[in-house]
Amino acid sequence: MGTVALALWPVEIAASPQAQSWRTPTTSKTPGRAYRPSDAYAAIYQSDLRKPLFDPPATEATPIAKPAQPMPLRLIGTVMEKGFTYAVFKTLTGDTKTLGIGESLEGVEVVSVDATSATVRYAGQSSTMPVEKEEPK
Repeated sequence: MGTVALALWPVEIAASPQAQSWRTPTTSKTPGRAYRPSDAYAAIYQSDLRKPLFDPPATEATPIAKPAQPMPLRLIGTVMEKGFTYAVFKTLTGDTKTLGIGESLEGVEVVSVDATSATVRYAGQSSTMPVEKEEPK
């Protein structure tokens, strides 16, 4: 039985030449050690190894507040009489318009009118406009 086992078990394992190719020294002066050329590691040398291993979580973009739009009308006077109240506006084109409470022009809605000012709603915000003095000619 001992002789049969020796016949089935190989005494020496043959290695393929491909398996031995990495073990042969290519640029080494020390026999028996294998070295790979440095250009094989170029991808590692050129990569940023200090960067995070994952992408940072996406941050929600904060909405940018729209810049305040200039008022398209100027208040140049008010009319206060019993039974009706009006605000007199001048447009950017120089036209004069009279508006009552609840009326609107160019996105400006008149909310209330008193002797020296008018409260208007423009771009979703309420503001009080004082009567402007006449410009000298």
